[in-house]
Amino acid sequence: MFTRLGMDIVQGKTPSMVLKEPWMYVLAPHLMRSVMATAAVHAGLVPRMLSFTGALQAANIFGTALLFAAVPAREALQDW
Repeated sequence: MFTRLGMDIVQGKTPSMVLKEPWMYVLAPHLMRSVMATAAVHAGLVPRMLSFTGALQAANIFGTALLFAAVPAREALQDW
């Protein structure tokens, strides 16, 4: 999982960023799992039925769509 998420190499350029980076690596997967659990409950599923990799891919696609969306569409996506 860590290699797939790019967590195998420290990328911080300053000492403060190098100290913050491990916390991001610990917190980011837990945040994703929390969002997955919430989505599963809303869909009437068991959280174990969802794929972490699939959820990560969906989040990346949604982020890209949000980035390139026109302003009215972006506001609609943010409200969702």
